[in-house]
Amino acid sequence: RFGGDANEKNVRELASLMRDKENINVFIVEVDAGQAFGAQTAFGLSNMAVMVAYGTSSYGEKTGSSYCSYYEVKRCVDKSIPVIPLKICKEWPPQPLGDAGEGASMNEMLFTPDKIFLDWSDKPWDAAACATQVAQKLRNLAKKDP
Repeated sequence: RFGGDANEKNVRELASLMRDKENINVFIVEVDAGQAFGAQTAFGLSNMAVMVAYGTSSYGEKTGSSYCSYYEVKRCVDKSIPVIPLKICKEWPPQPLGDAGEGASMNEMLFTPDKIFLDWSDKPWDAAACATQVAQKLRNLAKKDP
């Protein structure tokens, strides 16, 4: 969920570094004021091979929007899309509060106890270091893909 806050800045910086420094094909919605983000969001969700989840405390919350992160999580669960989780919040998996537990339940399905995450919850954010970590995980996934 992009709200122009520090989390959005971090995600966009991470995507830029992965694209420019790690040579990874990254898709992130890019729209300006007055433009609709729905079509780009649908394109990204429909065409992703792997998703990087920036797991804040509200990640996976089912909001009034058809494009909220709840549907990102649901798409990955429904289609068995591999996910590289970034643990940003202290509690894991994220337990969003605003949706009567629907987001927390879906997060429990995606972020199973045996799914390894990259832990950024207890150290200062470093987009370059995270980009290197994520790129390595993506390359490892690519080696396993037949």
